[in-house]
Formats: sequence, C-alpha cells, structure tokens
Amino acid sequence: MSFNYAKAYSRSRAVSDRMTKGIHFLMKKNKITELNGWGTFVDGNTVEVESDAGEKRRVTFTSAIIAAGATTKMLPGTQRSANVVTYEEQILSDNVPGSIIIGGSGAIGTEFAYVLSQFGTDVTIVEYLDRMVPTEDAEVSAELAKAYKKLGIKVLTSTKVEGIEDTGSGVRVTVSPASGGAQQVLEADRFLSAVGFAPASTGTASRTPVSP
Repeated sequence: MSFNYAKAYSRSRAVSDRMTKGIHFLMKKNKITELNGWGTFVDGNTVEVESDAGEKRRVTFTSAIIAAGATTKMLPGTQRSANVVTYEEQILSDNVPGSIIIGGSGAIGTEFAYVLSQFGTDVTIVEYLDRMVPTEDAEVSAELAKAYKKLGIKVLTSTKVEGIEDTGSGVRVTVSPASGGAQQVLEADRFLSAVGFAPASTGTASRTPVSP
C-alpha cells in the first residue's frame, strides 16, 4: 500500500477553500464589511486601505483592534529560499521531498516530521534543547522520541544549527553540539525552519492588513 500525496494535498486545499468561503459568507450574513488590502492609520480615528490594484479608501472608526497575526521565525543568519522553507511553503507544496532536515521539534516540527515520513520522506530533526517538544512534560518527550525512532525519524537533540546553504539542488546544514564541539554537515533536499512564531508587528503602526 502506498499514499498519494498529490491527492491529499488537493483535498486539503479544497477543504481550506471551502472553509474560507464559509467565513466570507458569515461575514456577509452578519453585515460585516470586508475590505481587502493594506491599512495605514491616518489619525486616531481613520485608516486608509490600499488594495492590490492601488485603489485607496478611507474608513473612520471609534475603536480599532490590531490583529495582524504572527509570522514564522527563521534561525539567525538564515533566510527563505527555494529549498529553505517554513511550514507555509511546505504546506502549500504539492510534492514531498525525498529528504528533509527540520530545525526545531515543537508542535510544527514534530507534526511535519510525522506526516512527511508517512509519505516516504527521510526525516531528520535538529533540536537545540536536550529533548523533543521541550515545553511539554519530560514523559511526553520520552514517549515521542521512542515512537519517532520506530518510524525511522532521526532526532538530534542538544544540537545547534550553525549554518544553512541552499545548493540549488538541496541543502547543506552545518550542525554542532549545543555545548560546543566538532561540527558536521548534514545534507538533504530541503530544510524546514520550525523554531516558532513572532508577532507580525513589523510596520504595524503604518502598514497593517485590515478587515473592519
């Protein structure tokens, strides 16, 4: 028996689209106005919304809630590229890599490790701290480590990512013991950064997506 990732991907996008349309329907049903664009606060009671087409519209308000969401963190000194991705790029890809190195073993890292391994990807997790899912109870970390070992997922704990090179055809990831020591180079088709989230606060004061 084998799994067809393309089929699973297509279904996930269809479900996502259906849910998104449902939210828009609820907005319309409850007479909530949606303005798609980038909002700039003009003053304490006015925001100017610019659409992708460049059209601008001003909206006045008594109160405003800034809910710009979060953005994925990247390891210091690294940036996204064709083969260095976050969960956003991976979940929107209709193919799975033959091999992947995942930086971080929190919820995102462990979930993607499990799913990708089930579709045949050779998975290696690199975790800086001394156990998987380090914010959970130690017993949970131990059980998860056992389960992932049985699945063939390699987990390197107490390991630091020193650098990532996108070679065009894959990645070369330099790692070393978190406590110091000799470096080694790991190679894979792709690197997934899963080291958490940060508030999407960049430009909040002047460039914030809005949907009053």
